[in-house]
Amino acid sequence: MAGAGVVLLLLVAQDVMDLVLAASLFAAAVCLHRLLGRRGPQDDPLLLLTTLMMLAAGAALSGDAAYGLCFAFYGTAITAALTFSHLERSAQAAGLSGNARDALLSRNLLAALFGLSVAALLGSAAVFVFFPRLNAQWIGRHHGAGRSPQMGFAEQVQLGGVGTLRSDPRPALRVRFPELDAAALAKLEEGEEHRLNLLWRGQALDTFDGHTWSAAERSRRHGRPIAPYPPHRFGLHADVEVLPITATQAAFSPGTAVAARLVHDDPSLRARSFMLLQRASGDLAVVPAPSDVYEYEVWTAAVDATALRGHGRSYPGWVEARDLQLPDKLDPRVGALAKSWVGTATDPADQAKAIAKHLREDFRYTTTLPGEVADPLAHFLFERKEGHCEYFSTAMVLMLRTLGVAAREVTGFSGGVPAPGADYFIVRAGDAHSWAEVYLPDVGFVAFDPTPPSARDDGPAGLAALWASISDTASEWWRRQILDYDLRSQLDALRAVGKVLAAANARFSRSPDRAGGPDPRKLALIVLVLLLVGSVGYRLRRWKRAARATGEEATRAYERVLAALARRGVTRAPNETARELASRLERAARPEAKPVGELAALYEQARFGGQPWRDAERTRFEQLLSNLRQLAG
Repeated sequence: MAGAGVVLLLLVAQDVMDLVLAASLFAAAVCLHRLLGRRGPQDDPLLLLTTLMMLAAGAALSGDAAYGLCFAFYGTAITAALTFSHLERSAQAAGLSGNARDALLSRNLLAALFGLSVAALLGSAAVFVFFPRLNAQWIGRHHGAGRSPQMGFAEQVQLGGVGTLRSDPRPALRVRFPELDAAALAKLEEGEEHRLNLLWRGQALDTFDGHTWSAAERSRRHGRPIAPYPPHRFGLHADVEVLPITATQAAFSPGTAVAARLVHDDPSLRARSFMLLQRASGDLAVVPAPSDVYEYEVWTAAVDATALRGHGRSYPGWVEARDLQLPDKLDPRVGALAKSWVGTATDPADQAKAIAKHLREDFRYTTTLPGEVADPLAHFLFERKEGHCEYFSTAMVLMLRTLGVAAREVTGFSGGVPAPGADYFIVRAGDAHSWAEVYLPDVGFVAFDPTPPSARDDGPAGLAALWASISDTASEWWRRQILDYDLRSQLDALRAVGKVLAAANARFSRSPDRAGGPDPRKLALIVLVLLLVGSVGYRLRRWKRAARATGEEATRAYERVLAALARRGVTRAPNETARELASRLERAARPEAKPVGELAALYEQARFGGQPWRDAERTRFEQLLSNLRQLAG
């Protein structure tokens, strides 16, 4: 153990291992050492203490709701373990046989242990709620990134590949709309699933080399703080939580962001100076890159979909430099196809709508990858004519660029489904999507989605998606109500309790009439409650008295049996139970064995089984005792 401690300290000193992780590993090593070195029940208290140390160390590494379930199970198990260990030590000291030890584990004992465990958990919950505490979430370990998503958000888009994309149902974003009522929210939803009809913009990509989209370095630099408060007129206001499964510092918005601010009440953002910046491309990013869940509010620009025509192509220099680029070896058929699709339309908005319409209606969506081909775009447009969303958006952007229309690729998420039993929407990793943005002077970048609507039906579904939504709802409640519960939350809870008590006092002290007399309905309610409490207390007291009387009656009756045996020269050993005494007489072939065996069963039934004797049992006991006395005489 000393060697393990030295090795872990060296790893921490050399920044190879985190201190919290090293402490957790050492606690696990101590627990394993105690377990392997256990010689008997006398070692159990220290063993269980080390398990508690290991559990406490693990709390710094995981804040999932599953950890809470494990802790509750641990609280029940350790209560039983301490009790069984104590019984084992006592049985060894008394020299009890195996059958006698087994007899100690009655149903009443197990029920009492369960009640004790529940009481311990309730007591722990009370300490958690009322004991002044400080939140230590700055450690930032409550939401491990977990497995990489099978299909999710990426900061680069590459065409090609072999196989089939599998949709990932795990939540990537949690979204709320603080300013929308039910009617306004319904306008954003569609279908039986009440899916949001929104595109969650994450990353703009402007450079395509024939296979891969990427963001030029100049568009990723020069980030500046975005306005924290919205202008007088804006489109949508959303509250967004980005989960670590996205593995990005991007901040997603349902449109072009005009204002945004981090929710610094989120404990994961308190310990370090995080900032929300807007890059030259319009993308939002949290710097430095957070390793945990982060939350922010975002406001988007209001776009009038009926006023997109007539803005021309007077592009500023930075748009011409970034959003008209074409790959060096673009198939000339791409430009020719674009001209045939737009026909006589010359307005950029009309051309974008025409190309998007052809792609949605003439091509098919699939998640099966086409394999490696020399020109993925030409293969998609002229041979295969089916693909996933990256092919549709790439085709639209490059076809518009051949017509001199500024456009770019955008990646993010689409949609969002209601979280079961909660007030927010879940955007899943499998909802990752890409689309096109077209630049219109005096308007800015406007989103056009050329992917067929059938792509939405290919998102996460089935039991896996349902389970992911339910587990995310539980995890979100756990994080907000348990992990984020700090001193301020305690004060808020106490204030709420105080308000409830004050309101109840005012309600019961206020008279219903001007005369100021007591309200008979309230008096009747109080009397009814007192009668109910008194009745429960009376029944409980009678039950306790009956149980005590039953045990005392059985004990006095068995003492008469022992007295009768003593006259026969048979005495009970100090550590011998009634059943063991009967077994000893049976092995010795004594005539008293049969009546003593039946008497022992009746005695244990009343003394330890909690079953009071009825008249039949009392009559039978007296008959057996009379037979025993006759044998003794």
